[in-house]
Amino acid sequence: MFRKIFVTLVLGGLLAACGAVQAPATQTPGDIAATSVAQYVEQTRAVQQAVETQVAATQVVENTEVAASQPTATATQVPATATSVPATSTTEPTVTNTPLPTNTPLPTNTSAPAKTATPAATSTPKVCNAAQFIADITGASGETFPTSTKFTKVWRIKNVGSCTWTTKYEIVFDSGDKIGGIATPFPKKVAPGETVDIAMSMKTPDTKGNYKGYWLLRDEDKVKFGLGYGTKTPIEMKIKVVDAEAVHSYDFAANFCQATWKTDESTLYCDSNNTLFKNTVRFTNSFQLETGKWEDEPAILVKVSTEQRIRGIYPLYTVQTGDRFVAQVGCVEDSKDCKMEVRVSYQVKGGASGVLEEWVESHDGKTTLVNIDLSKLVGKEVYFILDMESKSTSSNNTIFWLVPSIRNP
Repeated sequence: MFRKIFVTLVLGGLLAACGAVQAPATQTPGDIAATSVAQYVEQTRAVQQAVETQVAATQVVENTEVAASQPTATATQVPATATSVPATSTTEPTVTNTPLPTNTPLPTNTSAPAKTATPAATSTPKVCNAAQFIADITGASGETFPTSTKFTKVWRIKNVGSCTWTTKYEIVFDSGDKIGGIATPFPKKVAPGETVDIAMSMKTPDTKGNYKGYWLLRDEDKVKFGLGYGTKTPIEMKIKVVDAEAVHSYDFAANFCQATWKTDESTLYCDSNNTLFKNTVRFTNSFQLETGKWEDEPAILVKVSTEQRIRGIYPLYTVQTGDRFVAQVGCVEDSKDCKMEVRVSYQVKGGASGVLEEWVESHDGKTTLVNIDLSKLVGKEVYFILDMESKSTSSNNTIFWLVPSIRNP
């Protein structure tokens, strides 16, 4: 571009200079014509040489040659006079502009291939009946129970389908060990997104061992379904049953689910899940005393929340001559801040009530051996009550009753 502009300017300047030359006033017309033609030819040659010199100086393209060609004849007129100058045809070389190098086109921007839209992940399509297991409220998987013990198993289940469950829905046996369970209807309507606690009465076998049963849900049209979406994955029930033969007149540990366990505000499940509730009661035959010793005898573990009180009221028992209430009581090893006021009380059917013994139990590395003479209650039908009231600010406030029983040597 620069070279083309430069050449144009040079040519324009030279031609302007030529146009400025005037014929002398004393010359004849013939002399004027001859002189003008000669001067024109010389000026044209000078222009050509100047152009060629400038082109060579500014040439940027390799091996570009300047080629000159002969232009067509041009008639030159002199100033108007009486005698016309015959037109002289003068062949005049013209300068051929050397073609400028062609700009190489810039690479065309190639558009990036359009991304194919990935379909958004679709959620699992809802089905009418679908369930999700939330928790074992009682009888946690692998929990220990005495032989021949009645208890209530409670599952917490969530409705994750699109249909409302009615009270015509049931939990029914599928396979494995029944453990005394039977088909049980839902206690209420359960809309999608809601949960329900399904309670079933069960009884442990008479023989110790490990037991496992599987249960399904069934709708009002008797169509069974399980956990998940459109599946029949069953709900599992697994327990360990230990030997708890009646070697004593009455075994409070073996019959802990026969008692009514209450706080001042509500009733508790026996064998309630220790991780879900602030106040719990459960059976065990494997735990560590505050002395550091591990025990394998039947025991009741009771967790009492801050400023709470729990009472276990046992069924009526007719006291015999020679009966004594015996138990070892203390805090479990990992309940370092355990402190409770403990009582063994009674309520005579249709009669008096009272406290047989009371004391404060704390985590001090010692346990309390309880041995109470029941002679004043002989012949009476009595409700025995295990009573515990928290005196600790700790949420981990758990006490044990080891082999609590009525014995008659």
